[in-house]
Amino acid sequence: MESYPVPFYIACLMLVAIGYRCWEHRHMAWGLPAGAVLATTACWYLLDAIYNDYQRYVDRIGTKSLDNAWWQVCLFLFTFGTIVASVSKSISGEYATRRSSVLAVDFAKRLDHPVLQGRLRSLTLTLVGAWLGLMSIGLVRVNFDIQGLFAPYLGHKANPWSRGRVGGGIDGLLALAGYFQIFLTAGFGVLFALLNRSTSRWVAGFIFF
Repeated sequence: MESYPVPFYIACLMLVAIGYRCWEHRHMAWGLPAGAVLATTACWYLLDAIYNDYQRYVDRIGTKSLDNAWWQVCLFLFTFGTIVASVSKSISGEYATRRSSVLAVDFAKRLDHPVLQGRLRSLTLTLVGAWLGLMSIGLVRVNFDIQGLFAPYLGHKANPWSRGRVGGGIDGLLALAGYFQIFLTAGFGVLFALLNRSTSRWVAGFIFF
């Protein structure tokens, strides 16, 4: 089992505490957006340390620098949790006390409208086609290393869009492909949240996972 430093666990506790506060205020304008920021922070930093073999970071960077980095994450969480409500209020002005528009849509059951759901399913099919095409190129570039591409946590990671630090040739296209993959992944996550119980929703959720 990996051994994480103390500030890592402090960051985890802060994330849970601030996340709970955001959930309690989910009806306010800032609650859900702040929760999305916290979820991003959790994925980019905390889960990344677990997912990508923390010991490798220790070997390459060193414990002192990593400890300082975790304290910076804690500082961000503390600052964000302290000022997010007041900053939102100052920016929103007269709209600060209104309910979240996202929840208003959900409560009105507008997401279940057949026309909207039909368009979302069509969009899902379009993104699936784009994703399959992109992943076909990715598989060719990693010599059909399926495990390394889709399940790096089982042993090793294969990056089909890797390139040199000094750009040249098709490096620009590889960078574009990498960002396009992130865009598609985010799109499937949004579709999974918006689609009702249908095959398209589970397809979107599976690809996102």
